[in-house]
Amino acid sequence: MESIHNGVLMLPRSYFEKEELLARVIECFPYPIEVYAPDGTTVLVNRAMLNEYHVSDPDEIVGKYNLFKDPSIIASGQMNAVKKAFQGETVFFPDVKVPLEEIAERYGIRDLDVEAVYQDITLFRMISKSGLCCSVVD
Repeated sequence: MESIHNGVLMLPRSYFEKEELLARVIECFPYPIEVYAPDGTTVLVNRAMLNEYHVSDPDEIVGKYNLFKDPSIIASGQMNAVKKAFQGETVFFPDVKVPLEEIAERYGIRDLDVEAVYQDITLFRMISKSGLCCSVVD
């Protein structure tokens, strides 16, 4: 039986005994999704996230990107709000200007054909006991 506790959707442990199930569910979403370990390191991205940023291999992000060390987030002054998501609070950031130049440099992307992108980002903790945090971009 699922329940909501402090704004966090809690699912029975049986749903997540296999990591593959969680990964398959996240892969089905049409929105870019990134899942972070409690230390801020990316542990999972879906195909929509890879397509959004023209990244061909999830290994370019998974285990390498750390949300807490992102210069654009640090410079935005929003790190305290980001950390609240890891403590169980759902945090919404409307109209975030995506740092395209930093992303292109980080992942060696050469075919970005836009000048600016603004996105709404929602951060929330997925499973209270594990500390995993998820971001959904719309």
